[in-house]
Amino acid sequence: MRERSPGIGPAAFVGLLFGMFTLGMLGIAWSVYGVLTPDPTASEVSRILGTPRWSVFHDHSEAGDASAGCAITADEVVRWDDGAITGSVPLRGSVGHYAANRGVTVRTPDDEVLFCPFAAGEGGEDFAEWVIADGRAINDGAEAPRDPRLE
Repeated sequence: MRERSPGIGPAAFVGLLFGMFTLGMLGIAWSVYGVLTPDPTASEVSRILGTPRWSVFHDHSEAGDASAGCAITADEVVRWDDGAITGSVPLRGSVGHYAANRGVTVRTPDDEVLFCPFAAGEGGEDFAEWVIADGRAINDGAEAPRDPRLE
């Protein structure tokens, strides 16, 4: 008589395959939902700035609802607090400097200054680099680079 090796039966195997298929379909559905659902924070930034054209923004509100933040638009760096614009400086020729645990100071050639608060690990270095890169792009007449994560 032949011995059976231990294992799962055909019904259990089909059940396992069906479970994996179901999880895969749920993952695809969740991904499609995420792509098709607009980001409420990005929509709020566009509403405050009055334009959907900005390359990068930083939300520094306590609630994370974009009621306070800084953004780089096509031609300026803008700061808003409590949902209203509180300052802006032209981007042409501006430089950004990041000070650890403080934030980014944007300075124009005319010595206009705008401060954007950033805590450690919130991307202040990247924001300062974007200010410099976008300012150079404007000077060269090229279109400012866009952050692909926000497209």
